[in-house]
Amino acid sequence: FRKNAEPIIPFFLGLSTADIQTGQSVQLVIQALTRDNQLITENVLPLVFESPSEWPLAATGTVQGIPSYLLAYTDSLSLMQHIRDHHPKADASQRKTIDQFLESADVRQMQAFLTHFWEQHAPEDPESAWKSYATAIAYADSSYGACRQGHGAQTDMGYIYLRYGPPNTVVKRHNETDYYPYEIWHYHRAGPFTNKRFLFFSPHMVAECFTLLHSDMLGEVQNTDWLHQL
Repeated sequence: FRKNAEPIIPFFLGLSTADIQTGQSVQLVIQALTRDNQLITENVLPLVFESPSEWPLAATGTVQGIPSYLLAYTDSLSLMQHIRDHHPKADASQRKTIDQFLESADVRQMQAFLTHFWEQHAPEDPESAWKSYATAIAYADSSYGACRQGHGAQTDMGYIYLRYGPPNTVVKRHNETDYYPYEIWHYHRAGPFTNKRFLFFSPHMVAECFTLLHSDMLGEVQNTDWLHQL
């Protein structure tokens, strides 16, 4: 039951930049717990500590905790689009941050979000993982984004490609007389699951984005009437 409560005001006591190791990213973790300390939900936001003057590039290849490979992103609009393209790869908390917090974030905060994102997803080598995903974004934009002004992540095919990687096999049927144009993507492994399929179709039979009609993947579109609609 919802109850009346006083506003919650966070205080950061005794924390200074001296407590932060060079190259270390810092996050604010907001959690809602039951009275038995069982986690209900949480959200993670990047924190950025500003200094009066710019810090020099450290030996670790970071500036104020931002790795050098992300410092090239300085345009806020292109950086925001790049972060939106991370939506397929993000977990529920990160997707919420992308959808809400980053709308009002500045360049440094967005760089900090990406730093934390890849330190979480690939702690052993965040830079290589980011470069690999950036390549995947470029491929999705080129292959699937024509119907969305070049933004592949905004299409069903591009989203699945970025979330699970390239399929192991693809069945294309674009010229069937009894069915709408369709494709079936098969994955030997998709995330923690094996032997999963995704059925995309083009309901208007024109050059448009293929829509995900049905999948046997948990959490994706599951449509028991897929054959009739196809």
